[in-house]
Amino acid sequence: MNQENVGKRGAEDIMYLEEEMEQLYKIINKRLYNNNLPVPYFRMHNARYRKKGWNIQYKQNKVCQIDINQKSLDNDKNIVLEMMHQMVHIYCWKQNKKDNSRGGQYHNKIFREIANEKGLIVNYNKSSGYQVIDISTIIWKDILNNSSIGEILHNIKKCVDYEKPDYKAVQYYCPICKKKIYAAPGSNVICGYCMVNFIQLK
Repeated sequence: MNQENVGKRGAEDIMYLEEEMEQLYKIINKRLYNNNLPVPYFRMHNARYRKKGWNIQYKQNKVCQIDINQKSLDNDKNIVLEMMHQMVHIYCWKQNKKDNSRGGQYHNKIFREIANEKGLIVNYNKSSGYQVIDISTIIWKDILNNSSIGEILHNIKKCVDYEKPDYKAVQYYCPICKKKIYAAPGSNVICGYCMVNFIQLK
């Protein structure tokens, strides 16, 4: 397979993953938050050029973006747990509740209260505060009984590339604010500040 086709397939897979993550978010939003949370942008990345795990970025006008390393999408429960975790942060952000400190590394009692209310189990750690460790049995059973979620999780794992990617990340820039990012060739990425598409550098 030539480099052009590899890049196209990689970009298509990433866009598909982003769409599936958004659908998962919307189902949980309806179930736990009565659709009151804003829907973030999802952006997949790869460990070759970004740190592992999930990271949330807050933009202007109550818009946010969740960056996800696709290699972290290897377990159904972990995917749902981490999505619910990020949704607690978005809920607190929307309500102007400060749920963390130390650059987002320490989760406080406000985070614990909302997390418990939404079906997450947390454990206290002296250095990092209240960390999410599991989903309550009731909520997890409810999720497993939702056939749409089961299909989404299956599609996500089927699409994720757990091996070293065959493409090299390229640089994009916002034509308005000039912010630069790295993503897979052919990615469709929107600047959360200016609400316009990033342009791939030649």
